Amino acid sequence: MCGLRMLALAGLLLCSAALNAQDLGQICLLAYADWDENGARDLDEPALNRGIGADLLNARGITIASELLVDSPFATDGLLCFNQLDAGDYRLRLTSAEYAATTNASRSATVLVGEPPPRIELGVLPLFEDPRTQDRGTAFTDAETFALLLAAGAFATALLLAVLTVVLLVTKPARVLRLSPTFRGGRGR
Repeated sequence: MCGLRMLALAGLLLCSAALNAQDLGQICLLAYADWDENGARDLDEPALNRGIGADLLNARGITIASELLVDSPFATDGLLCFNQLDAGDYRLRLTSAEYAATTNASRSATVLVGEPPPRIELGVLPLFEDPRTQDRGTAFTDAETFALLLAAGAFATALLLAVLTVVLLVTKPARVLRLSPTFRGGRGR
């Protein structure tokens, strides 16, 4: 009988915890490399998985939590989430020593019970060039690619003409240029 009471009590506690957890929400931040600095995430702009932190402020502007992306269980997806939040208005503020926001570094969101959690996306750029994250250093713009191809083509053409000139000079003996006597001066001779 005692075991049955303990089982019932454990079930009641689990149900109570599940009901209370439904009254709590979360807010998530996704920081991405905003290469074109337009503030909107494009297909070629990856989510970051390190170097980002955020402060969570309540409706009165008081910082109530701080997190680092590297410590997030969702870091591989680029998500930094604040959990166990009561319904209400909050503000997320980007904190990073490596990146700066391309738009406002602080965004507001509202946690609503029973609704999906808000996800704030912030575009960022590195404050300092980091060769480990910037593999764009070997990429060329279309104009640069065209200029390189044009220069390579001009070099190849000049090289081909030089080779042909050498081949012609070596294989054909030099001829002396002589004027042919086809034009005869004077009239009626």
